[in-house]
Amino acid sequence: MSIIVTECWRNIGMTKRAWGHAARRRFLVTGTRDPYEAIDLALVTNGAPHPDNSNLFCQERTAESAGLMAFYVNADYRFGDAGLAADSPLLEPPKILWEPTRITYGDDQDINNNPIVNSGTFIFDPPPPATVPQPALIVRKAMPSYSVSIALTFMDTVNSDDFSIQGAGSVSAGQAYCDCIRPIEAYTRLAPYVIVEYRFLFRPGVDPFQHHPIDQSSMGWWKDPAGAYHTGNFYHAAAQGQMVADKVDGDVALDGTGKPISNQFFIGDAYGIAQTPVSPPAPPAGLKIEPTLSTANVKTMTWYGKQQQPFSGLI
Repeated sequence: MSIIVTECWRNIGMTKRAWGHAARRRFLVTGTRDPYEAIDLALVTNGAPHPDNSNLFCQERTAESAGLMAFYVNADYRFGDAGLAADSPLLEPPKILWEPTRITYGDDQDINNNPIVNSGTFIFDPPPPATVPQPALIVRKAMPSYSVSIALTFMDTVNSDDFSIQGAGSVSAGQAYCDCIRPIEAYTRLAPYVIVEYRFLFRPGVDPFQHHPIDQSSMGWWKDPAGAYHTGNFYHAAAQGQMVADKVDGDVALDGTGKPISNQFFIGDAYGIAQTPVSPPAPPAGLKIEPTLSTANVKTMTWYGKQQQPFSGLI
């Protein structure tokens, strides 16, 4: 018996309501005993626009018996995302949610990357607080199983590469932080799939989730004639070899190599004699001066406190 599909024009309906419209179309499918086949053979697919309103999309298709080998297939249209109506949730695209959050931190630079200092050009310690938005992206996706290994690999890390999610946009390396990967509900070992939630935080700028302290200290290094290195506090003095004057109150801005940016500071030795500051015997392991966050008067460091992972392909 051949299969025939006919649209039931008398059953066309349209509903107008606040915040959206709704519509229904009905088809008669004869020649099959399978309701799933009838749905697939009806003259409409899930997500297809309505012929009279392209903003309405088919979001649900149902079949009801119309005889021994016949079904009425109802197609309901509404505004919004219809998904794929795939045979398995594993084939559906991820669901995307956005959550507004804010963070407060010590801000030591203005919007033009100039250091925030007082009228005497000295750095505030601690820096003034700033509160800024921090968008949180929540992605939920059906997975064959939950992998604690993947969760442990990526949680509390930042992206080492450019990261993009279709429908959410993209960010540069270092601007995304994986906060959590978890199942959204309890499941058993027999579950055919698990809905897994991925939560990401985003910040602008250069490596915003890493540490960016200003290079400053109240102590430095000096070197004696025999080549031995010593440490001491910074003092005011007129010149090398003279008696030091007042001890510096607070920290001195350093140049990224352990020496003061200003040549007005010296180190007092055990006898109170001013010694010229030098770089330490070896630079600290992992030290990086961030040029995009530094100026001639203030050097900003980058210390990597968060591991980096390639996020591409994670979702």
